Amino acid sequence: MKLTEDKVGALAFTIYVDGVEKDTVPKDDPMEYLHGGENIVPGLEEALDKQAVGYKFDVTLKPEDAYGDYDKEAMIEVDLDEFDEEGTKPEVGLEVEMLDEDGDIIEGRIMTVGADVVTVDLNHELAGKTVRYVGEIVEIREATEDELEWGFPESLLNEMFDEDELELVFEDDED
Repeated sequence: MKLTEDKVGALAFTIYVDGVEKDTVPKDDPMEYLHGGENIVPGLEEALDKQAVGYKFDVTLKPEDAYGDYDKEAMIEVDLDEFDEEGTKPEVGLEVEMLDEDGDIIEGRIMTVGADVVTVDLNHELAGKTVRYVGEIVEIREATEDELEWGFPESLLNEMFDEDELELVFEDDED
């Protein structure tokens, strides 16, 4: 089986930035993604297209093919009170998740903490950087109907939420 649209691929890899190891996903606990679902950076997905299990890759990606260019305008100021309401003590470098006006989760990193305002950088930490992925495709499988509907593999739910907090609710469309 080859990695094509709507297949789930499992990858083991190491990411390097400026020749320094940034992160590793081991072979015994690979990262799954839905091919064609924009779950991984576009340049890596393109490099893996139509490849099979066992394919070893070594791909260097410019920012536009990876995490995008750094956007100086992607900084927001959040009232310090918002953090108090959530029971979070804001600290420089802390990664935070917030909801935008549409209710979508946005992630950011605290850059400064002032007397009344916290500045949050919404850029991905690797935005503006050239990254190198070295790894292997360790598994390919058909996506389930649910995964196709969600746009990502079920295994990502366990990474996004604590399994104790995870409760799937299925609605009956026939009502």
